[in-house]
Amino acid sequence: FLPSPLSYNRLTSLTRELVRELTALEELNVAGNQLCTLPAELQRLSRLRVVRFEANPLPRPLLRCNSNVRALFEYLAQNVSYLLY
Repeated sequence: FLPSPLSYNRLTSLTRELVRELTALEELNVAGNQLCTLPAELQRLSRLRVVRFEANPLPRPLLRCNSNVRALFEYLAQNVSYLLY
């Protein structure tokens, strides 16, 4: 898996607005940042097939979803109130 421009860049958030603009995104690599949450809007990325977000200070249950888009979407759906900012 190749590094992306978003990985290892000290990002502290992914805004809902940014995610809304990424409708055709198939791969998301935000590994190695300072993300504490992920926006529930990620569920809207119907083309997303690969997701990487390890090495972020995210809750353990969320980190267990790393590399598993289906598990991530299920987690986001169940924890939407926690994840919205």
